[in-house]
Amino acid sequence: MNEIIIRSNKGEYFPGEVICGVVYLNIENPTSGHGIQLQFKGYEYFFYEYSCEKGRNKIESTKDYVDCSVSLYSQSDSFAMGSYLFPFKVNLPNIIPGCFYARRNGSVTWEGKVVYWLEATVTGADIKSFQDIVIYQCTEDMVANEKLTTAQNVTHTMKTLLSKKNIDFTVRLMDQVQYVGESARLRMIITNDTNVKVSKFQIKLFRDLNFTSKSELSADKLTSNMSSLARKTYIRAEDGPFVVWKIVGNNTDSDSVDLVRILDNILIPLKEKSVPIPPSVKGHHIECQYGLEILITLSNGETVTINHPVPCILPPKNKQWESWEVPTWVYTGEVVISSSRFSATSSELSGRGFATLPGFQAL
Repeated sequence: MNEIIIRSNKGEYFPGEVICGVVYLNIENPTSGHGIQLQFKGYEYFFYEYSCEKGRNKIESTKDYVDCSVSLYSQSDSFAMGSYLFPFKVNLPNIIPGCFYARRNGSVTWEGKVVYWLEATVTGADIKSFQDIVIYQCTEDMVANEKLTTAQNVTHTMKTLLSKKNIDFTVRLMDQVQYVGESARLRMIITNDTNVKVSKFQIKLFRDLNFTSKSELSADKLTSNMSSLARKTYIRAEDGPFVVWKIVGNNTDSDSVDLVRILDNILIPLKEKSVPIPPSVKGHHIECQYGLEILITLSNGETVTINHPVPCILPPKNKQWESWEVPTWVYTGEVVISSSRFSATSSELSGRGFATLPGFQAL
């Protein structure tokens, strides 16, 4: 059986990175195929279907971020029997939204997604292969230089006729980025110069999911969670900030030590009913952001509110890429380099970008 496989050097990428990959081709039977066509595509799409004064209505928008199709290799004759490796390189744009998917069914039905994939086709034969590409919303530089999360500091002042004392709260996410389905770790440090104690705390994880359509709707098609202005319609998909998760803790004199320990490592599950939450994204039509609200109640009845953004919740790992089983024939294939602008050069094949790809480790 003839077979084609497209494979990138890793499953997840930051904007601006270079995708190094290879198209593997194995010809066991005579074929009319005589070339390799490479495609890289990515787009954003949402629809929102609901009831209004006019009955059922549907809003949808789409935007292409990558739509590239090139000839990676071509020859006049059909491929001879054997195995071939066609290495390629693709530069990602510096500014593109990360991968995203969310859907809700019911009286209001909506779906939003941002997806990317590579596809290889044998020219002249009905053989093709594709692979998903996971793009992260943030950049590698932001993560490396810890530019995503910063501590939130709040000072609460207690005043009396004779003195003024403070309770200082410092709240910070312990990791620069979070991954859907895992748990974010939150640390709260309390420096207390007063006799007032923390009696209760409440932490909420909010999500704000919004869709934007480049079409202005008439008033009879708008609902309470929509607004229309300057030829655009703005939709709060979950009717405003939605509470994803909440925890409440109490304190008494007997368990004050336990409370301090809990506040030092608060685990925030990035799941809803055991299902991973949608990742953060800032696209042309879809924006999904998260934030924390921490409400502290003091023993004198006063409250302190701390808001902490959660700027980067990344999509899940590329399961398709991780689950690939390498056929034995890829290690004996002939490496074919072409004049295509996407083809890798001989010197690039010995670099880091191709080191993890089967068939190139020894080059």
